[in-house]
Amino acid sequence: MYDNSAEEIENFHTALATWFDVGMDRVSGSYKRQSQRWCFVIALVIAVTFNIDSFNLFKTLWQHPVLVTEISNPQAATEALKVLEKLPIGWQTDISSSEHRKTLAEHSIILIGWIVTASASLFGGPFWFDLLKKLINLRGTGTKPKKDTDAQTQKS
Repeated sequence: MYDNSAEEIENFHTALATWFDVGMDRVSGSYKRQSQRWCFVIALVIAVTFNIDSFNLFKTLWQHPVLVTEISNPQAATEALKVLEKLPIGWQTDISSSEHRKTLAEHSIILIGWIVTASASLFGGPFWFDLLKKLINLRGTGTKPKKDTDAQTQKS
């Protein structure tokens, strides 16, 4: 690099900085891909371990709108836990009855539901909170109040 820079320190500095930036871009891209793979695997293990099937969860919430209102307006932490116990999360203890025997298609849908659950975790918290802000007014009622400085300028 020094020979190619015509033995000028500023050209050498620029060539070295460019080489370093290109190398770090490759390393950071590789790290991001590898960390996303591991996050997906960990999320999939958690989804399978706790039987968190997004499709079954959505179907239950769609068919029971009262449950949705109970979840969205818990009065206390103990009440919120009781409501969450009603959701189809976790494994059934009695799997010997004929009701629990599923077809290959049903098992496939459960597997896809676990994969969707694991994939949803890859977007991260900021994505989901921003989406919630757009879909639901988290403050409850009304529009966002104006700042005090805006109110003072309007009075003037």
